[in-house]
Amino acid sequence: MSASPQAEWSADGKDIPPIDLHTKAKHQILEKYIENLIITLYGKGRYGETKFTLIDGFCGGGIYKNSGEEEWFGSPIRMIQAVREGFKKSKRQYALDVKYIFIDAKKAHLDCLKNYAMKQSGLDYLIDEQVHEYIGETSTLREECNFEHGEFESLKNLAILIANSRKGHSFFFLDPFGWSDVSMETLRMINDISGSEILYTYMINFLKRFVIGKYGSSTNTFENILESKGYYEKVNIDNLDATGEQFCLRNESMRLFRDRGFKCSFQKRYLL
Repeated sequence: MSASPQAEWSADGKDIPPIDLHTKAKHQILEKYIENLIITLYGKGRYGETKFTLIDGFCGGGIYKNSGEEEWFGSPIRMIQAVREGFKKSKRQYALDVKYIFIDAKKAHLDCLKNYAMKQSGLDYLIDEQVHEYIGETSTLREECNFEHGEFESLKNLAILIANSRKGHSFFFLDPFGWSDVSMETLRMINDISGSEILYTYMINFLKRFVIGKYGSSTNTFENILESKGYYEKVNIDNLDATGEQFCLRNESMRLFRDRGFKCSFQKRYLL
């Protein structure tokens, strides 16, 4: 999960970025959301969902520096831990099958996740990309982690293929550094998967930069990637820090993603 455009991890885990309050809050939201997702879809109902595919499209190195010498685990570790919490609280009698796909554009980040963060969290046995069984009180959780090096946009077809082939429920967590890292076309492709959902973080500051410079050189890129032509036209660029303008940016973004991000159904979820 991204912390900032400057966030860097070394392959051996000796260099890890500090955690900020905003990123910590996103981690906590993600953790609780996934725990409740498992409880709701697997733990409740007469026949719960038994197969999940979780994709972290911008996973980073999986660990941060907190205050002092304390370390703070990132989104990949928290995904696994949250699934386990939901699994334990569900107390179902049948097995749960979960596959994780962790993607990052920098190999050093993935190496840090595998060689350091997973070890620090006691999950290093999962780095061999084989299926392992986590034994609960009443049933078994089958876990498998895949680590993919490359840009998410370049690897989206692989992730979507795996999610489609596994069936069940798929969950895409997309926390990119900027608006150009995920296209509207990609969001439509994910939404087209049966039983899929997306948690997508989208920073208002990126929107402010676009709107302020919407007559500049980045306009075509923004409109091509997010298909935003005709949106944000009513935003007052002279007053972007006002509460009303923040609401306007948010509402226009929601309108954009509703209009452009779906092929046929609104039964999907976004975190913006």
